[in-house]
Amino acid sequence: RQISRISRSLNKVINNAKVVKNKLTRNGYKLDANQAMQGSETPFISRGRANGKRSLTLIVDMSGSMESTWVTHGGKEFTLAFRNLAKRNKIDLEILLTQNERWRARSYRVKKDDSDEWINSLKPDGNGEQVMKCMKRFDRIIKKSTTSVIFTDSCLCDDDINTQQYRNMGLNTIAAYIEPHTERIKRGRERMNEHFARSVIAEEANELATRLMREILKD
Repeated sequence: RQISRISRSLNKVINNAKVVKNKLTRNGYKLDANQAMQGSETPFISRGRANGKRSLTLIVDMSGSMESTWVTHGGKEFTLAFRNLAKRNKIDLEILLTQNERWRARSYRVKKDDSDEWINSLKPDGNGEQVMKCMKRFDRIIKKSTTSVIFTDSCLCDDDINTQQYRNMGLNTIAAYIEPHTERIKRGRERMNEHFARSVIAEEANELATRLMREILKD
């Protein structure tokens, strides 16, 4: 029921929109070096908007500190709601799991034939996050998506994330975090701001999904 509820909330916000990347304009979010050197009147890369599906890569932090977020506070339902939308052809989706002890510190790309039951049964138990290592390993997949989302509690103990580095890799990334305890949100926001240029926090999964999709649609 929770997965269906989150999916409905996401679907309302999405409205079958997608971003068209790499359009040269007079103003934009990124300077195209070649165009600038040639003195072009349209040296910036901008994003337009067109009808169609949005593409998303969801990177899930599988470190041990994510266990309660995943098992108790709606993390797996949050993830499966996005997968539900993909199955209904509402979005294009890739799900990447960061390192986990059982996978010998290897990140993992969820396959289409991996069952929802298998995802539901996962237990985050990695000794570190290794978010950037996951991003580097699957950078070609991530770059094909309009937006990448890092689902994490931002308790990054291995110092593996580098905001400028993933920007230099050409990745448009938003971090997302469920913090069910109101008194801890301020500290969670401080952690997010320390590690990520863009982030969304909410106290429960459905609220987070709605806020996140609204942030994605700003691109």
